[in-house]
Amino acid sequence: MSSSHFAAGDAVEVLKRDDGSSQLTYYPAAVLRAPAKQPNTILIEYQTLTNGSIPAKELVDCGSVRPAPPPVSWAWFKVGDGVDVYSEGGWRAGIVKEILENSKYLVAFARRSEGIVTEQCTLRHHRDWVDGDWFPPLAPPLLPPRKRYMEEPKPGKIMLKIKCGKGRTETMLRKGTRVEVRSDDPGFEGAWFGGIIIDHEGTDKYLVQYLNLLNEEQTAPLREVVSAGDVRPYPPETQPVNCYKFLEKVDAWYNEGWWEGMVLRVDERLNKYMVFFPTTKDNIYFEASSLRPRMEWLNGKWVKVKSGEVNHKVTKTGSGCRKGVKVEVRSDEVGYQGGYSKGMKVEVKSDEIGYQGAWFVATILNVPRKDRYLVQYDNLLTDDETKYLEEEVDASDVRPCPPEVPYNRPYGLLDIVDAWYTDAWWVGRIIRAYREMKYTIQFGTGEELDFQHAQLRPHQEWSDGKWSSVPKDWKF
Repeated sequence: MSSSHFAAGDAVEVLKRDDGSSQLTYYPAAVLRAPAKQPNTILIEYQTLTNGSIPAKELVDCGSVRPAPPPVSWAWFKVGDGVDVYSEGGWRAGIVKEILENSKYLVAFARRSEGIVTEQCTLRHHRDWVDGDWFPPLAPPLLPPRKRYMEEPKPGKIMLKIKCGKGRTETMLRKGTRVEVRSDDPGFEGAWFGGIIIDHEGTDKYLVQYLNLLNEEQTAPLREVVSAGDVRPYPPETQPVNCYKFLEKVDAWYNEGWWEGMVLRVDERLNKYMVFFPTTKDNIYFEASSLRPRMEWLNGKWVKVKSGEVNHKVTKTGSGCRKGVKVEVRSDEVGYQGGYSKGMKVEVKSDEIGYQGAWFVATILNVPRKDRYLVQYDNLLTDDETKYLEEEVDASDVRPCPPEVPYNRPYGLLDIVDAWYTDAWWVGRIIRAYREMKYTIQFGTGEELDFQHAQLRPHQEWSDGKWSSVPKDWKF
């Protein structure tokens, strides 16, 4: 059903942009009058929006109207699923970031650092209305016998072929098939993004609509023509894995896609895993719910990848690198040897009036003597603002950068956190929590300030050569 064929009484949804932002919301409505004198507009009556005590009516552009999705059965959701969240009378498109207890989920939205915690009953799988069809399809299409296509080819039923590399069999991908697309863009090499096959372009390309990426105007899902060699079927759903092993190859959900990496550290206390990404040389901590076992599409079927080996050397002294030190496994010079070496990222404590207790990110430039370091700050400029500030500091005021701990769920009252403020990290306590993951933080000076979720990190203490979390009654 196209928007030009709606009839009076049809149940529809109207796409609106919230408060001039990039957030798109679908509001349920009913058609009052089909297009007539104005062929590109349609009169609708909202089911959840009102003008005072009566339902709101509006003349809207046909391009912003789609049929109401048919009801679907109750279902579970997994990390990375595109979903719609029912909130304030409309359905907002988002991504499942974390699975919580008691059938609750943390859902994030495009171009927003914060997310919301929602009940399972307020979620539905996100689908787009494209050329008269729902994508992803409401039900998987049945594949007719191949003989029928050889004898009775029909428009719109073209079998598509994709070559998956030497030694791989050809896989038929049809319109509406859910797939993953590999990126070769700088900074995104090796990432796989979910999408839907919309059409084919020539013999070796596909028109794909991404599930989690928006176009430059942030008004609709991104569409792109991609090479068949960069497309594979969507991996099968597997049972959740609660424990990964050292050197196990995994995919990590990060920046709206799945990135190929390897587990280099298992933090059993926090139940988190440090994953090394060979394409970007980054080390990032993840919870088990944001990982999946690595699988490869080989010879027309999915095969689980075996654990790997570390080819990067780490310099060790004595018993080796101390637990908790943040290192990059990319050269022979990286490590911790009872001190900090040239080029290491560290945090430097300030004792200046008004800045006591603040930690500034810096880089070690030189080691003038055993207990002193020459550092260059990442975010502080000289008085003339022509270059980054360099300063010689005492070793007792320097610590490694804390390990990155992704924290996608809301913080709780009295949690101890670090807040990013005036180009530094300040330790404080959450004294008030608001909707959409906003908080009021109280600092040791008694000052209270409001922060977004993305401006906070769990506070960790560096003591005796290791990092440790702190309880809510910890004194600072």
